[in-house]
Amino acid sequence: MAAPSLAQFSLELGAGFYTGWSGNLSLGLERIGGSPLGMRLGLHGAVGQLVNDDAPYDSTMTWGEYKRSVRESGGMGTDYAFSMGAEADLLWALVTPELPLQVSPYVGLRFNWYGGEVVANGSHATSMGRAGPGQTPALGYGAGFLLDYLVSGVLFVRTDIGLDFYPDNCIYSEGAPAYPVCPGDPDYERYRRAINAPGYALKARVSAVLKF
Repeated sequence: MAAPSLAQFSLELGAGFYTGWSGNLSLGLERIGGSPLGMRLGLHGAVGQLVNDDAPYDSTMTWGEYKRSVRESGGMGTDYAFSMGAEADLLWALVTPELPLQVSPYVGLRFNWYGGEVVANGSHATSMGRAGPGQTPALGYGAGFLLDYLVSGVLFVRTDIGLDFYPDNCIYSEGAPAYPVCPGDPDYERYRRAINAPGYALKARVSAVLKF
C-alpha cells in the first residue's frame, strides 16, 4: 500500500482584474499532511490609470479637465499606473463529493507597490507634485475563495474571487514635494483622493493550475 502524500504541490499561472488588468504566478502546498490545510505564495502585476479624473488638479480644473486641455493643445495628456505585489494565503479545502470541483476559502497578507505618472507635453506630472512618478507602497490583508475544476489529469482551471484591503499609507513623489505625504499631514486627503492606489481591491482571476 502506497504511503499517503505529505502535500499536494500546485503551480498557478493566470490573468484577470486586480486594480486593473493583471497577471499572477503562484506556488502552493495543498492538503498538507492529508489535512484540508494549505498555503499559497504568489506574485502579481497590474496596469491601470494613475489619477482620479474627478479629483481637483488645482483650484480651476479637475485632473480629467487638465488632461483633456493638454490633448486639445496637441500634447499627450495621458496617464498610466502599474502595481506589483506579493501574496501569502492560508487555504482550507472543502470536500465536494462526486464532483470534479474543489472549493477553498482563504485568508492572507498582502504587499502592493503602486506607482505611475501623468504624461503631458513630453514632461511628467503626477497627483503629488506634478513631476516624476507617484508611488504608494502598502501592506494589507484579504480573503476570498478558489474554485478548482478538474480538466484532465493534473490540469485544473481555477477561478479566484477575493477582496483585499490596504490601509492608507504614505505617498511618495520624485517631484515637489519630494518628501512623503502621510496620513495626518495637512495635504494628505487631497493627494490621496487624486491617486488611484487601492484601498479596497476586488480580485477576479482565471488561472491554469498544475497539481502534483
